[in-house]
Amino acid sequence: MKAITLNEPWYARLPQNAAPHSPAALLIESMGQSAGLLALDTLARFTESGGRGERLMLVGTVADVRLGRPVGPGELVVHRVRLPRTVGETLFFER
Repeated sequence: MKAITLNEPWYARLPQNAAPHSPAALLIESMGQSAGLLALDTLARFTESGGRGERLMLVGTVADVRLGRPVGPGELVVHRVRLPRTVGETLFFER
């Protein structure tokens, strides 16, 4: 979950009469961070090392993303991320 507030740094640069909304790229990034948490939990349960050690998460692609409407201050964004498939250490996420 992410609570959107007017304290977010990107709102400071908006023109005074502009409607505040969160940039789509940052909403997609926060969904990717949620997927990263799911990945860490998955690796902890299914690897010999328990998911410990240094890991680097790379995003291969983001496809078919559609945002229903702008998200503004005072709203709560809830990400629901699923892990339907893994191939070795490659994890495939979807919403």
